[in-house]
Amino acid sequence: MMRLYSPCSVAFGQSEYTLKLTNPSDQSERDQLAASLVDPKKADENSLVNGKRLFAINCQPCHGDISKQPVKPGVVGQKALQPPPDLTSAAYKDRSGGSLYTTIHLGIRLMPGRGWKLSPTEKWDIVHHVQNYQA
Repeated sequence: MMRLYSPCSVAFGQSEYTLKLTNPSDQSERDQLAASLVDPKKADENSLVNGKRLFAINCQPCHGDISKQPVKPGVVGQKALQPPPDLTSAAYKDRSGGSLYTTIHLGIRLMPGRGWKLSPTEKWDIVHHVQNYQA
């Protein structure tokens, strides 16, 4: 008997962006992967609203509320051995959307990846939300 899937589900590892690194600690490989990604949609009002909601659930507990300056780590980030970076700082303003997407998808250092949890559209919505506050 064939198992039926929900029309809104994506089988594990079958996203339109299945990103994999042969050497996760190789920054040049990560940069090449990020450069190959193209944002498939514009940051419209719906994307920004959804990105804010998803950021609050998935990112804000560590990174804090980026809409308030100065940005302070969230409740989880305050207890971390190494505080999470302020995504609105100058060091992150130059990062491309593909770079942010790759980090959300794969994770980096202490940050776990969310590639298994979020759809590609949801990850791009978070990227749009972050970039909106980097401007």
